[in-house]
Amino acid sequence: MFDNWTNSLSKTYESYWNGNKSLVLKNTATAFSEFRSDSSEASHNSLRPLFGKQGNVVASIGDHPDFLHLKGTSLKEYCAITTMFMDLESSTRLGILYAPEDVFRIKNAFISTAIEIIKAFDGHVHRIMGDAVMAYFGGKNQSPTNAAINALNCSAVLNKFVEEVVIPKLQSEGYDRDFGIRVGLDHGPQEKVLWSSYGQQGMDEVTATSYFVDVASKLQHSAGRNQIMLGQSLKDLLDFPDELLEIKTTTRDGIVISEPILKPNLTDQSGQPINYKQFLLRWDEYLKYSPLPSLSSKNTGGITSPKVTLAVCDEKFGSTIMPYSATSYALPKNKWIKFKVQMPFLPQLPYKLRFSVKNHGKEAEQMNDDGSRGDHQTDIIVNTQHEHNNLVHWEFTSYRGLHYMNIEVTSSRGKISEASLGIYIE
Repeated sequence: MFDNWTNSLSKTYESYWNGNKSLVLKNTATAFSEFRSDSSEASHNSLRPLFGKQGNVVASIGDHPDFLHLKGTSLKEYCAITTMFMDLESSTRLGILYAPEDVFRIKNAFISTAIEIIKAFDGHVHRIMGDAVMAYFGGKNQSPTNAAINALNCSAVLNKFVEEVVIPKLQSEGYDRDFGIRVGLDHGPQEKVLWSSYGQQGMDEVTATSYFVDVASKLQHSAGRNQIMLGQSLKDLLDFPDELLEIKTTTRDGIVISEPILKPNLTDQSGQPINYKQFLLRWDEYLKYSPLPSLSSKNTGGITSPKVTLAVCDEKFGSTIMPYSATSYALPKNKWIKFKVQMPFLPQLPYKLRFSVKNHGKEAEQMNDDGSRGDHQTDIIVNTQHEHNNLVHWEFTSYRGLHYMNIEVTSSRGKISEASLGIYIE
């Protein structure tokens, strides 16, 4: 449940706020539940399992572990990476408003908890720069697509953490100034990211050289308070839906001006502007399709969410080859997804389930000339308790991109339950 997730983050944040170093997570497979004492519930409701992740994350900072063999050498190699830059917006002003001890408490509690969130999504913290964090997602043994998805999920959860935990905490402590973060994300393809060792013996660092790493920093500077800015390369990699993106705007002399191009608009070798596009992520809308359905505003007015369990199979009605959590990673094509629905109560019989698929991306458009993108609906009428106890629906993975499954339950009283899930396909 969302409450348990925020409670877990609140406890971690509170421990850093109070300077309790003993609660630093040693094993992020239990993401945010090291403080759980005798309770197993916090572990069950932690971030990593919610997003389908297992295993331990080794705590490290600095040189990316996949490229340690380059340290102190002249060796170089290419590898794709997604880069995240995040900083506290207007944090310099904190030093004017508050005593150094208070500034440290505000900054360190946030940055320390943010690092835990980054680790929960398999990110590697490369640098901490005062009030900013630079992190890499991906590496030699990770899918570039899934690394970009991890970075997106991490960034969205970071913003929700600020909204649900950090700001209320600061307000309760009497801090009456605005607080926020700015995030920049972009993906560098393999042929465009060079890994090497900078510096000299004993004073060197293994890092990535790429326009797209630099762009992530520029995108962070372009973002406003509690905004996430994506670069064109990341959008193209995932064929990300336009409806979850916005064009940045600024207001000058009362006039709203669109800024679809990252500034400064650099020129290529021939002197032509590259016109690199930037996009604002509608992260609150994106999270509605994640494993955190309680974030959705749809869960109001008596509308509840059913529990939906997803499983991937090689064939319809076949055995499960792996479970799946919404928006967690990209599924292969030509697989079957089994949607098992469990209602929190028995509605008055008969009632209806409607499964609505909304596809996105170029492949869906190209393969459906009628403009439908393959969108479709399937209705199931539930007449008996046995049918209620065995609510299952199947879908085939066909098109690259992020697609939606909306499940709506209606009875003679109207809509009584609803859930929305995002499915990434390679």
